[in-house]
Amino acid sequence: MIVKRCLRLLQDQVTHLKEELDIRTEELREHRRLLARLIERVPELEAAESREEGAQAPAESTPPSALRQGRAPRALRTALSA
Repeated sequence: MIVKRCLRLLQDQVTHLKEELDIRTEELREHRRLLARLIERVPELEAAESREEGAQAPAESTPPSALRQGRAPRALRTALSA
């Protein structure tokens, strides 16, 4: 009797944990989809930002990676608010 009861409790816990895992897996899929959409929009957002700023030419000594790092956060904020 006690063994059956313990087994039933364990089965219930396993079922619950599987349901939780399914929920978390779906949440991760959705996060990946959102991230992929944002990444696809970065060039579009950067182009719009350049037009807004009057397309100022960067200094020759500024590396391109530094420019991307400076624009990416604003571009992502813009995408998230859209």
